[in-house]
Amino acid sequence: MSTILGILGGIIALAIIIFKGMDMSNTIPEDRSPHIETTSPSSGNSNSSYDNNSTNTPSTSTTTKGIEDTSTSTPSTTNTSGTVNVDQKWLCIPFERVGLIQAKFNENDLKRVCGTENVVREEVGREWGETIPGTIVYPNSPYQITVEWRDGRAYEVIEKIRIEGDSAQWQTQQGIHIGSTLNDLVAINGNSFEFHGFEWDYSGKVASWNNGTIKDGITIFLAPENPAAVFPHLLGDDVYSTTNPKALEAELRVGAMEILMNKGVVF
Repeated sequence: MSTILGILGGIIALAIIIFKGMDMSNTIPEDRSPHIETTSPSSGNSNSSYDNNSTNTPSTSTTTKGIEDTSTSTPSTTNTSGTVNVDQKWLCIPFERVGLIQAKFNENDLKRVCGTENVVREEVGREWGETIPGTIVYPNSPYQITVEWRDGRAYEVIEKIRIEGDSAQWQTQQGIHIGSTLNDLVAINGNSFEFHGFEWDYSGKVASWNNGTIKDGITIFLAPENPAAVFPHLLGDDVYSTTNPKALEAELRVGAMEILMNKGVVF
């Protein structure tokens, strides 16, 4: 009898050991829980938004044909002639070119030089609620510009090109660009100048350069960095001088500029 009890005891003990082993195999120890990485992923992972080598520079894909590799463009510098050295793909010369776009271009030329996917027709709003045929070049990019066509010669003859938004890369030979300050413009012009008031169709448009060095062919629209200084002192279609203390207080900058591309009758 004792022998039978001993055998039964051994079987029970063995069963208990096996049962405990099975239970442990289904338990995940604390130190095996998923590890949360507290450091930035390796810069070798190009898909990571935390890539140490990533920058805010624009893509150099074909979406910006003709102006690729712009992230390393050097700032413009003034030379002895009073003009600035600007990369040709950004240079704006009235009646001649805006970057690679020449005054004689039609819409097919725009597609050839800038890429068909970067040339989109769009009705453009102008003063007094009017709209005219236009073409957006490099839409939805930092380089977006608007081509306005000669009345009656839509998509054949460029009238002017409007630059606004954050497209500071586009520059005139004198270094005028989106974001140029009031002091910049006065220094370039060599004289104070006059501009229209704000909150109407020609809001902030330069009215006269007062015989300064900035000539016809470029139209500048000023925008205030400090709008509070504009009210009620610089409103409406009245003309104001850049010597007005409120103009300085408003921290006026170039908000938009139009480069004229053709003058007179074009056949």
